[in-house]
Amino acid sequence: MRKSRELHALRLYVVRAIDFSSKDLRYNFPVFQVIRTKRKTFALVINPDGSLTVRAPLRATKKQINSLIEKHDQWIRTQQEKVLEANRNFLPKKYTAGETFLYLGSRAPLEIVERQAASLVLKDKFYIASRALPSAQETFKEWYRKQAYEVFSQRTAQHASQNGFHYNTVRVKDMKTRWGSCSSKGNLNFNLRLVMAPLPVIDYVIIHELCHLKVKNHSKDFWSLVGSHMPGYKEHLSWLKHNGHTLIF
Repeated sequence: MRKSRELHALRLYVVRAIDFSSKDLRYNFPVFQVIRTKRKTFALVINPDGSLTVRAPLRATKKQINSLIEKHDQWIRTQQEKVLEANRNFLPKKYTAGETFLYLGSRAPLEIVERQAASLVLKDKFYIASRALPSAQETFKEWYRKQAYEVFSQRTAQHASQNGFHYNTVRVKDMKTRWGSCSSKGNLNFNLRLVMAPLPVIDYVIIHELCHLKVKNHSKDFWSLVGSHMPGYKEHLSWLKHNGHTLIF
């Protein structure tokens, strides 16, 4: 295989789906997986958890894949170390003292306290009552849900009033694949995790959904409408694409 066809790109991004597990391949990188598609080239992908994914042509052999990995072994290991270091705050939470959590784009450490009326409060730090630790994830989820509703309701009303939009109600949901949605009845739904993002990013999602009240699809007319209300929206859309996976609790 010629060098130009052997490796088209080495890039880092989040893998959304895996359709083939390379259990019998020679190299033992963490969660080493292969995605086979109609592509003509190879790509090595380092995921946010440091695992390796190989994107390969449908007819690529195990020998070709092993050879590719062997040739780029040092690059893979170097990139894994970089990704794990960069994402150390974004791995599954353990709810231990000092661990950090996001709110409106800012990160605050967690402190465990023995006596506190509320299960969880945010001041200079996140303070969680020790009695709430067994259900810490649910405690954070409900706290984020409450804050999200207050923030999203206030800012949606503000943007709607300023830009001439009319909606029915705002709802906060634990959405898995969307940051927001707009129903045919004018209900605006927002992902509770969005409240961890910076306010300009939140505003972008709100304006995005408000624009769907007038244009239901993602046509040029839709994006022109979004741009007319938020000229710099592409920056915030890019932020979500590159940082959305970090909004976890």
